[in-house]
Amino acid sequence: MIVGPIFVLLALIGLLAIFVWLVQLLVWLVRMARGYERTRASRFGFRRRRHPIDILEDRLVSGEIDAAEFEEKRRLLLTDKPSAN
Repeated sequence: MIVGPIFVLLALIGLLAIFVWLVQLLVWLVRMARGYERTRASRFGFRRRRHPIDILEDRLVSGEIDAAEFEEKRRLLLTDKPSAN
């Protein structure tokens, strides 16, 4: 008589594990669709992708590049790329 409740308990644990896995899969899919990338640097393993112009502005503020170089690279980023024929 004890075997029946054990199997029911094991089935519930299995269903719970499947449910947790599905929730994790859904969270991962939503994060990928919203523009997050996997990384070890962030607290939860995901961080938002940064636009190249944002990175360029950070470099200007930190003094890595000067204003002329910033404008040149910004102009290159904003212009359409030539088609490779």
